[in-house]
Amino acid sequence: MKISTIYTLALLNIFYLLSCSNAVNTNVTETNFVAPEALQEKSMEINLRSSYSGDLVNELFQELADKSPELKSLEAEMSDLEHQSSELNQKFNSYNRKSNQYYNSANQYVSNITDSILKQKMVALINRSNNAYNNKIADIKTLTEQITKNGATIQDHYTILKIAITLPIIEKYQTELKPNKKEFKMLIDDQLHLIEKTDKLTPSY
Repeated sequence: MKISTIYTLALLNIFYLLSCSNAVNTNVTETNFVAPEALQEKSMEINLRSSYSGDLVNELFQELADKSPELKSLEAEMSDLEHQSSELNQKFNSYNRKSNQYYNSANQYVSNITDSILKQKMVALINRSNNAYNNKIADIKTLTEQITKNGATIQDHYTILKIAITLPIIEKYQTELKPNKKEFKMLIDDQLHLIEKTDKLTPSY
């Protein structure tokens, strides 16, 4: 199955699961809402101690991927294609490097020729061969460039997928676990009371 197909199925499946979850939990209280592990206090404390820039998008995404066969399949295929792409690039680069090394070496030899006419002939001979070689590999270079471009596009789509399916999770977290403003107001009242009490105990000055 192509990556684009798996990507679409995964996205639709996760959106469906999230929408069902939101529908079911509309009237759920904070105590019944279970935050993803990446958003739980214990996990967040560990992240804060170890780093000030935890990758919550990736952490939330990996939690989803662990529970989604479609996402697991997508990541496995992406990894496989990245490996194939790397191998093909190395294969071509190794092949291309040998020819480039040869022409560089040949030009070094030609530079030592003292006869100017013979030198010009050899330069022309090497250039013709080099140009012919470049024409010979033009189709492969085009394909490798397309592979690189496709790899970048896949990463773009993967990034979009990560954000699109984790954004509803953080938004639900923001709604369900929003601190009760009553506690904050009570603390402000206590602070004001303490200020007033302190003022009463303070002698005139």
